[in-house]
Amino acid sequence: MAYRYIGTGEWDIPLGPLGIGAMAIVGAAAFTLGQFNVYGLQFLGYLHLIGGWVVGLAIFAAAWGTLLECIIWNGRLGRNQRLLPSWPSGRRAALAAGVLVVLAGACLVAHRQYQCLLLSAPVLFLIVFGLVGGTLQEPILLHLRNAKRPAAAFAALLVLEAAIIFLIGEWMAIGEYRKGLTRYQSENRAEWSISAFGGGADFYFDYARREILLRTHSLAGDPVEARRPFAGLCSQAHASESARR
Repeated sequence: MAYRYIGTGEWDIPLGPLGIGAMAIVGAAAFTLGQFNVYGLQFLGYLHLIGGWVVGLAIFAAAWGTLLECIIWNGRLGRNQRLLPSWPSGRRAALAAGVLVVLAGACLVAHRQYQCLLLSAPVLFLIVFGLVGGTLQEPILLHLRNAKRPAAAFAALLVLEAAIIFLIGEWMAIGEYRKGLTRYQSENRAEWSISAFGGGADFYFDYARREILLRTHSLAGDPVEARRPFAGLCSQAHASESARR
């Protein structure tokens, strides 16, 4: 079946409802993975027990990510957000792809350092978001569309959406950790709840024990407990916290 654009007014929606569904699923999954990459991937096995807050955040991320990608797909970021608009489309796309490859490589090699930098300078993420979330996506997607390669453009869209929403999930999780750590240092209150939207689980940071702890019940009503040490999160934060004691 040949690919076709489905227009809504002056907007092109890739693959229509199917494309929207794909973008929403990718956004929700990437956001959840980003958050639990900080909290601990082992907690994903208890996702159905943690509570509705996970679902609520994932739905929000899915809707937001889908809207962002539709804006970029249609070239609606505005001229001021475009990368070197006077350049030919192919050169802009090649430059953007090259920068993204370099950024992705640096993030993979020094991801722990990136997380720790976000902990001390959260505003850094706004720069990352501005680059990956729009400026570097737009020339790649529009070039592939103009070259009559909509399937490749849509595949690139999903990969880039997954990357930026994953990073947003990490950023929000690190923000939760930072807020709890600040309160612990100022008020000596060791526990900070992660499950901000409620639910039937106690999922929280314990700064005194340096653990992330989950206490809940299985679907059969049996008690469930899982924990993870802070060592994999950001050792520099603990060094700083210990030095203040």
